[in-house]
Amino acid sequence: MVTSLAACVLVPLLLVLWSGSGRLQRSPWPAAAVILWYGSHLALSAAANVRAPHEWDYACFWLYGHIAAAHLNVYDPAVFAHFAAPFTPSDEFRAAVLDVGFPYPPPSIALFLPLGFIDSVPVGLAVWYGVQFAALAGAAWVLARTFMPADGWRSALLMLAIIAALPASINTVGDAQTNFLVLLLVALALHARGTASGAVWQTLAIWIKPYTAVLFLLDVVRGHWRRLLVAGLTALLSLIAAALILGPAALANYLRANPSTREPTFAFVEVVNQSLLAIVLRLHGVLPSHVSALHEPLYLAGALIFGAITVALCARTAVSSDVAFTSMLMLGLIVYPGTLTSYGVMLTVPLLVLWKYRSAFPGRTASVAALLAAAVFLQSFSLQRGFAANVLVWIACVYLLLVQRGEVREARPLPARAAGARAAGTAR
Repeated sequence: MVTSLAACVLVPLLLVLWSGSGRLQRSPWPAAAVILWYGSHLALSAAANVRAPHEWDYACFWLYGHIAAAHLNVYDPAVFAHFAAPFTPSDEFRAAVLDVGFPYPPPSIALFLPLGFIDSVPVGLAVWYGVQFAALAGAAWVLARTFMPADGWRSALLMLAIIAALPASINTVGDAQTNFLVLLLVALALHARGTASGAVWQTLAIWIKPYTAVLFLLDVVRGHWRRLLVAGLTALLSLIAAALILGPAALANYLRANPSTREPTFAFVEVVNQSLLAIVLRLHGVLPSHVSALHEPLYLAGALIFGAITVALCARTAVSSDVAFTSMLMLGLIVYPGTLTSYGVMLTVPLLVLWKYRSAFPGRTASVAALLAAAVFLQSFSLQRGFAANVLVWIACVYLLLVQRGEVREARPLPARAAGARAAGTAR
């Protein structure tokens, strides 16, 4: 708890020191100190899990990979129920995993298939962590190239420190989740936004976390048919590869019986679920025996409101606007039914965008620093945890969209002493 509370101060402080005019301007040492502290926590959490693997989430990934490697139908729950695993599943695991089957689209199996050739759970988990930490480093580098391209490795350290300090990062490592890998793909898509390669990165991100599909709404509302064509071809090639791996019977099984319909109710109402649907369901006095988003009018109304505001504002902003990109990203996190607390790693992107455009806010640096501190605090300490943080950041992005459209008057420029930081790419 103390470590998470400190992050509320350290995340904005790192950016203030970096962008200021004092001796620590663009200095790598504050970031290095934060990385040493929070990085050690992440490493120790990973090491503890390797020594004594938790039931969640690597056990799921292990099953997916080994069942696929054995050329069995990953969409058949009966296969999961009878597959010999090197651990004894709990009743909750049986209901949420064994009785559901592979919950992702067919191309997602490419992420887990390599695990099927590593029999040892600790060894496989160690390799898995190695890939995720490599993705974390890659995401920090790409974000540095996107937001502070003139500062090289120093800005990459700053990005790495911010990501490592977020409370969602320790949740990601504790659960052996895939959020760092998704962050890398989204960072690549942001860096190449408006290009065909950006469409490829966005499509690949969907196979890991489907909420990123909302990013293609920007292309739909603006009629970017070339990017949509590239995305379609990427998806088609992914499906062909999945058919070769899983076999046509498994694909037919997926189309015939969507595994999401077998998800137990508790998966949508547990506290780690921070989606709009989860918030609505927790308001019920009596929970339904089966959850369907289409049967929740309050959720549908809320999703429609969030979506309509975001799409309407994004449709008329600049083609390559990073604010529109991050607004759509936040929309996905809010309305996607499976958003978990650990998904808050993705908040790194909008927080950097808000800092980049801090001169557009009343109070400029001070107000945006306070906003960042509040978002990090809410991610860990509020009653709704990540949901409140996501909504707060979405509101800030909506304000920036209004500024870009000229419907809200922009604050006066930063004072002259900040010109150096602005020239380095840290301000608008």
